[in-house]
Amino acid sequence: MTATEMDALAAPAGDGDVFVWPDGKALTDVAARNRDARAKISYKLLDIPASELPGVDVSGPLIVAAGHQPGFIHPGVWVKSAAVSALAARLGGRAEYWVVDSDAVHRTALAWPVVDEGFVSVRSIAPFADSQASWAFESLPAHDATAWTAFHDRVPAPWRAVEATAFSSWIKSFEAIGSGPVAYARRWRAGIEAMDAVAGIDSPSYRLVSDEFNVCSASASLRGACFVGHLVGHAAQTAQAYNAALAAYRARRGIAGTQHPIPDLLIEGSRVEAPLWAVGDDQPRQRVYVSISSGGDLTLWADGLRLGTVPIGRLRTQPGAALCDLAAGWRLRPRALALTMYLRLLACDVFIHGIGGAKYDQITDDVIRRLFGIEPPGYSCVTATLRLPLPRFDVSPLDLDRVHREGRDRRFNPQRWASNDFSANSRVVAALLDERQRAIDASIRLRDESPRRRSERRAQYEAIHRTNEELVRALGLMKSSQVDGSGAHGLGAQTLNRLKRELESNRVAQNREWFVGLHTIDRLRALAARAVEMAQRK
Repeated sequence: MTATEMDALAAPAGDGDVFVWPDGKALTDVAARNRDARAKISYKLLDIPASELPGVDVSGPLIVAAGHQPGFIHPGVWVKSAAVSALAARLGGRAEYWVVDSDAVHRTALAWPVVDEGFVSVRSIAPFADSQASWAFESLPAHDATAWTAFHDRVPAPWRAVEATAFSSWIKSFEAIGSGPVAYARRWRAGIEAMDAVAGIDSPSYRLVSDEFNVCSASASLRGACFVGHLVGHAAQTAQAYNAALAAYRARRGIAGTQHPIPDLLIEGSRVEAPLWAVGDDQPRQRVYVSISSGGDLTLWADGLRLGTVPIGRLRTQPGAALCDLAAGWRLRPRALALTMYLRLLACDVFIHGIGGAKYDQITDDVIRRLFGIEPPGYSCVTATLRLPLPRFDVSPLDLDRVHREGRDRRFNPQRWASNDFSANSRVVAALLDERQRAIDASIRLRDESPRRRSERRAQYEAIHRTNEELVRALGLMKSSQVDGSGAHGLGAQTLNRLKRELESNRVAQNREWFVGLHTIDRLRALAARAVEMAQRK
């Protein structure tokens, strides 16, 4: 397996620590190199030089960007807002944050800790139905403020109603954006901007992915339409580059198959899968397939559903209108790797990832090289660790291992607890020790001299275990040693269970992924200040 510098990236372990890669000085150099490379763009999208697309202007301020789906993000994700704003300010540029409302809703829940007699556990509520898990955020029906008030009221008051935390600011702005139905992502944007404000962050410009790729709108981005159109019109080349990059990534890391870390794009006869989603209202996202007839007609599919057909030449001359007709009422959105490829190539000068995105974008780098024949722009990684002030037990997994080892030792080697000064059972213990040793000697002799006499060997094996059990009772080890369901022995099942509970409580208490709104404003301010200092370090 061949590891890279990005493979070694990890979230900081210390509470309140911020991780910025590369460091502030190198990050400035990355932005400058990327801007210089963008000024020399040589590739085309649908026969249009990328440098001529609206929005790909290298004469204006540098753009620093990040992005994430609009869930209940943790401080390590939120801190990217502080980082992009700080770096943009240092470079005299503009900060943007892409709200990926085309992402799926799955695993979106608001969780909070509950402390009972020193033990920490998790409670959570999901704002969306299980049946909506595979929907895109933008597909969700808009709810009014009353519905969201009812949702937030289910969170215990100590978390949502305390002015010291950022949650109250989130709730007020999230609900105040409109009393009537408002799209979830727009409410989310309002809530995040409010938390930025109380933490002293100059919010980046929060932009919705759904707006950028709304090709049926008169105000749609031409660069977005050309990018999606290029993936559709060159579906075969895109799939080949995509799959080859994935194969190379897997080969370097010894990953078997074609499904991890993400699946290959399928090539099924005349149909080729594109790295896009078809998004509809009130329904799951669908995979997009493209087929091109011998006559030059291009047809789009949402899984097995045939959508629209247009001449491929129209895609080149009228990309927005052609895509609108092809989608036939559905909305086309880039998948994760395609989206970051778009943002890095066309929408910003430097993109700031989290840990996971930075690692997986090594695949994107390879796709860019294979598909466009250029070196990919450099990117950055920013994250942080911030924990809630929750109780922790002074235990570690080593304690559990020790108890298990001791328990097994008491069960299989009880003679180690025998001493020369026995109690009233001393004669019984001595006799059992002699009996145990005779059974062991007989077992060894049978193994060495008569290995095929299995029934006799089995009898000696059972004799050893029987005398072990009798020794445990005679030595009084059963008073502190009980057998639990896993066969563990030692301090007793009750002690073992308590250790397990304490370790699980610690795992929950040490979680760095609690919703950012549960943290105090003072701690968020300190975290943001640390991120700003590191992003602007010279």
